[in-house]
Order: sequence, then C-alpha cells, then structure tokens
Amino acid sequence: MKRFELGVYAFPGGTSYCNRAVTERGDYKELAFVDYMGKVKFYIDPSLIPGDVLLRIEHDSSATAENFKVTWNKQPDFKKYDRLADMVGIGGWLYVSRLSLTGAEKIDFMEWLAFGWVPHSLEVAQAVEDYKNSKYYCGGREQ
Repeated sequence: MKRFELGVYAFPGGTSYCNRAVTERGDYKELAFVDYMGKVKFYIDPSLIPGDVLLRIEHDSSATAENFKVTWNKQPDFKKYDRLADMVGIGGWLYVSRLSLTGAEKIDFMEWLAFGWVPHSLEVAQAVEDYKNSKYYCGGREQ
C-alpha cells in the first residue's frame, strides 16, 4: 500500500484495523479484525500491510487472547457453564449433558467445542475423540 494511516477501532466483538488514507464504499479500507478471543481475520493479503502495523496487529492479537483467557478463568464455573451452553448451542449442550464427566470436565469439553482449547484431562480428551468419531461431529475448530 502506498498511502497509509492506521486507524484502530474498538467494537463489542473485537478490534478493527483500517487504513484511513484509503476509502472503499464510503468507509476506510479494512485491513484486519481481531476478535475478543484474539483470532485475527485479515481482509487483505498480510504482505500488503506495512511491517510495523502487522507487528502491532499480531501483538494486539496475542495480548487479547491472553487477556481473554485470564478473564475467562477468573469466572466461577457456573458462569462459564451458562455462557458455554449458549455458545455451543442446544445440540452441543445435549451431547455434553449426557457425558459421564464431572461439571469441571463438562466445562473443559465445552471450552474445546466453543474455543478449540486443548482439554486438560485424559477423560475429556477421550470424550473429544469419541465426539469426533460420532455422527454428531460436523468438523469445527481445530488446534
């Protein structure tokens, strides 16, 4: 990109990075979006973004991911369970509710479903493998 002026904008779902020197369809040229979990979605080829801006996006992404995990893990289990039940949908929740796991292990399983995080115990890891081999698994977030 020849002309460049970084614009960073906060939204409820994450942070948007734009080039304020270029407009498209009446808005600034979108470069990337970092969601609240730290996942980056580039709207243009990253090689077209100046190096210092790309480093900032990557740094903000890792800081956002770390902040999300710290904030998430401070919540009591009942809040995590409630939020995860909404995130995984009725099908995921019904599947999890039938598993013979402890409450914490069910939360661990739903964290895998919702966020793609690696399970903490062998029981949950086995439940994940069983789920992947079941008729209910349609693909999803992979680490």
